[in-house]
Amino acid sequence: MLKLTKGILLDTLRDFEAVFWPLVFPIILFFILVSVFGGMGTSNPVRFKLGILQRTQLTGFGKILENVIEQIQPEPFHAVKYEDLSRALKDLQSGRIQLLLEIPDTFNMDLTRAILTSGRSNVSLKVHCLSGKMESETAATILETILSTLNIEIFKRARPGNFTEVNFQLSIVSKPNAHSFHYATYLFPGILLTAIMPFGFFHLPLWLVFNRTSGLNKRLYASPVTPAESLLSLGLTQLIVMSVSCLLIYVFGYFVYSVSSSIFSWNFIFTLLFSMLVSLSMGLFLVCFFPKPASAVVSGQVLYQIMMFVGGLYFPVLRYNVPSFLKYFALVLPSTHLAELLRSALGHSVYNLPVWQMWSIPSLWLIASVVLFLIRFKWVMGYE
Repeated sequence: MLKLTKGILLDTLRDFEAVFWPLVFPIILFFILVSVFGGMGTSNPVRFKLGILQRTQLTGFGKILENVIEQIQPEPFHAVKYEDLSRALKDLQSGRIQLLLEIPDTFNMDLTRAILTSGRSNVSLKVHCLSGKMESETAATILETILSTLNIEIFKRARPGNFTEVNFQLSIVSKPNAHSFHYATYLFPGILLTAIMPFGFFHLPLWLVFNRTSGLNKRLYASPVTPAESLLSLGLTQLIVMSVSCLLIYVFGYFVYSVSSSIFSWNFIFTLLFSMLVSLSMGLFLVCFFPKPASAVVSGQVLYQIMMFVGGLYFPVLRYNVPSFLKYFALVLPSTHLAELLRSALGHSVYNLPVWQMWSIPSLWLIASVVLFLIRFKWVMGYE
């Protein structure tokens, strides 16, 4: 089996396409995407999720604030109401909202006293933003600028010589193990998946289909090599070349673009190995349905493109205004969850999906593919 693995490996490395797409192309793609979109983390987002902690109804002069909040929706803010501070802060730390506006219970009374009476009144609003998160800090600056219009409305209504400004208190909320956005680090998992998926969608199914249709398997079975040993040798070869491809991307990403050192964590490496197995299982899934090399290659190419772009390897598709059916379709794909798992290990999660879901969907694909392949084993391996 080891001799057969060595032979398949040498044959793979002699093929230009087999070397270029998994070893060279991902590095070129990494360079192009970082060069073009590397500055996207410094641009101002056009829409933010704003949490509003409001325990009492705004009445009287408090309606001034309510009118301002209505005017800033749906852009640049989308408001989410809260009644519990701990829940709101938890959502802020997890990234479900970018900013939290806390309206005190006494806001109506304080604002009314400031406008109608001659005594001084402390009118304040508290703005919570996330430490080290440029998107949150930018949103806080924009919100403070917009809410400054409150002072203009108060000045119009206040008694002469009795103008009291609304005091904005900025509270910085720290996030455990917070990471500032780094596009190269965010992109790194997608490039790794781009490098390993061709082995599952092209190399493995093409080898299996070609060996069966060309009669090569029958020659192998005339030797001491069994179908299981032939399959294991092929799988081992794919894992070796996958590892070489990932190693090259590691070197390029870490030394050229200074991606996070978390790529060396056991959590990230284990998830990467799991991704390799899921990718190979997709190849086993394909060969159960497509008996000819041409159909296997075409179907693999279509599925590969879907996994890359709908699966959000380069851009967070689910954060955009895409049709609902496309969002559900993306959530079924294993690549969506594998990319999110890898990004979570680097502190660059974008979807905030449940951990059980991110592990279960790829696992179900892996199990279903292996079970289907075992049912069709003799036909796929040409051992009937």
